[in-house]
Amino acid sequence: MKIDVTVPVTCLIKSGYADFKISFFVPFKHQDSPTQPTNLNVFIKERKAAAVFVQSFGGFASPEKYADEAKYWPES
Repeated sequence: MKIDVTVPVTCLIKSGYADFKISFFVPFKHQDSPTQPTNLNVFIKERKAAAVFVQSFGGFASPEKYADEAKYWPES
């Protein structure tokens, strides 16, 4: 099944590592039984509700761009 890109899109970046996880919101109508991915690098993970910090930036996202933008993020 193909679904439109959704919001929010989150990006988990582990400081000092080239380890990035991009997460997309599964629309409510698909949450009870989401289609299972066929790509081994794609997986379904349920996350509990949370408050998040949002940083938007222009241009194409890349590991270098994330690292550059992360300089301005608050320490966790």
